[in-house]
Amino acid sequence: MEIARQHVIEMKLKILIAILLLLISFSSAQALSLGSLQKENFSVLEKGKTKEFTLLLWNLENSSCFVKLEAIYPEDLVVVIQPNEFLLNSSKVGPPYEEGEYVKISIGDVKAFPVKVLVKALDSAKGEEEVKVKLRAESLDSGIKLAQEKTFIFKVKVVEYFAPEEKSEESKKESERISSRISLPKFDLRILLIVSFIVAIIIISFLVYKFL
Repeated sequence: MEIARQHVIEMKLKILIAILLLLISFSSAQALSLGSLQKENFSVLEKGKTKEFTLLLWNLENSSCFVKLEAIYPEDLVVVIQPNEFLLNSSKVGPPYEEGEYVKISIGDVKAFPVKVLVKALDSAKGEEEVKVKLRAESLDSGIKLAQEKTFIFKVKVVEYFAPEEKSEESKKESERISSRISLPKFDLRILLIVSFIVAIIIISFLVYKFL
């Protein structure tokens, strides 16, 4: 009887130690705080011409993150992202201000990193076309690697030719309809899963300790 009791106690201790190690491991995971601003998302584009869109990105973490962007687009367009892979360092919040572009957010003016999205309409392009740019950012911190993903949509209306005032009016109307919004940093969905997992571990450990 005494041996069985000692065995149960040892099992409880092993389970609690395992749970403690898991909690320590999860606590080392860092949430990403990647913010973005899509400055413009629509343009009237003449065949054979190129439109340059700009994405502004910023990182509110103390450490850098690796960012990769990939474009998905129809075959009658050519899309180039500059740069499409890079390290995004911790962004500076002003003042004082340095040279570059700043975005006003809740904590102040944050210096943004610009990414160019170049869209060229081939001769076969016509009507409204859509370009999707998928972004994935990964933490470089030790511990559990977390990622944040976003998708940006750009639209172009391809025409044979246009008058300058026609382009301006079309772009203005469409920009009002599909407004460019600031995407503030937010937690990855995996954070919610990790928190749920930790809560489940705590509940299970309590039941094991109480009833074994």
